[in-house]
Amino acid sequence: GIPGGAFLARVLHPHRLAHQVGQISGIAGGIAGTALIAYLSSLTATGFTASQYALFTSLYALPGTLISSQSGRIVETSARAAEHGGAISLIKGLFTQLPSESFAAAGAKLGVSAQAMAAGYAAFFFYTFLMGLLGVGLSLRVAHRMKGNPLRFA
Repeated sequence: GIPGGAFLARVLHPHRLAHQVGQISGIAGGIAGTALIAYLSSLTATGFTASQYALFTSLYALPGTLISSQSGRIVETSARAAEHGGAISLIKGLFTQLPSESFAAAGAKLGVSAQAMAAGYAAFFFYTFLMGLLGVGLSLRVAHRMKGNPLRFA
């Protein structure tokens, strides 16, 4: 799939910007994965490294898996809300210049306009952006509490 920022860039301004946002998203994901591996490595005891690392990696992946399983439902509910005058309908106007084939099949299947479908995706990506900000905030708080003593956990 297309990362959230790349989706919005492609819809709002196709071509070069979408490609650049996709590249930045890939680089950021690589940096985050590397930081996670380094952090998890510092948490494991040498005698149990493999099993602890497997447990930590699974726990790291669990929230994303659970949330992503509901992504379609969130998009569809947001699209319906945008179509029927809900709060998300305020951003529906941003997508009036979409090419006619954009979201045509998905919108027709759901019974909403292409603009409502695009607004549903935009709402979903904004939601995931806020979840990311929460994660960054929590990471910064943990880093601040551990300042000066990287092995301190409380």
